[in-house]
Amino acid sequence: PRGIAGLIFPAISELGVGQPEKFLYQCGFAFGGIFMGAGIWLYALLVYPMLYDACTATPDGPHKVEELSLLSRILKWGYLAAFGVILQGVLTLETTVTLQCVLHWVGAMCFMLGGLNHARVADQLYEILQHRAFAREFATNRNVRESRRFFANSWVRLVTKFRHLIITYASLFLFAIPILSQISSAMMGSSSSPATEPAGETFAEAAADEVTAASGRNMPADLTTMNMMGMMQWGIILQFAIYFLTYAVDLCMAACMVTER
Repeated sequence: PRGIAGLIFPAISELGVGQPEKFLYQCGFAFGGIFMGAGIWLYALLVYPMLYDACTATPDGPHKVEELSLLSRILKWGYLAAFGVILQGVLTLETTVTLQCVLHWVGAMCFMLGGLNHARVADQLYEILQHRAFAREFATNRNVRESRRFFANSWVRLVTKFRHLIITYASLFLFAIPILSQISSAMMGSSSSPATEPAGETFAEAAADEVTAASGRNMPADLTTMNMMGMMQWGIILQFAIYFLTYAVDLCMAACMVTER
């Protein structure tokens, strides 16, 4: 984007600035957000009732209220994430700060906030209900019967563990990318010959001169850092895409259980 040579992993929003990629960006994210919202709607239609019954298996009290709150927040945060995808996709980034840019950033924040909180509350509730489904004191409870069958499925257990690993470890790996970039740049800088630097010039002054020269050529001062930050952003989006894709297993299992009733 914008003709920057050597930029392999640009910021995702940069891909929707100019034509013709702007139109593809708008269509792709608009349809992606709609499909994501439809997936949350199917989750509410197929999986939600079964989890609701499992939440109501316990006597009235603070634990039951908290579990029902977690269940409702799974849907709310999911819909917010889908709305954010559509908003930032339709209202693309512009070259100057405008109201459209602000709304684009709001949409991006809605997606990140909704996706992250959805994943956290879903992981917390699934852990509670999975333990309850096989607990001895709920062995004869009718409200837990469907969720016991649901969590007994090997594919459901697999994707539940996989989503837990994504929430727990994936972000740590992605945030390590900038640190590795800094280490790499420092090592490359220390291995360069000091004879190429003007005599008496400090490291800060040399860096400032490099930035000034790069801006005069309309080139970024550090393509490595830009690529690393872009790679981290693409990795975060890929992480969310894979996370929500795994719900296909939940939907498929719940749909099979509904048809067999």
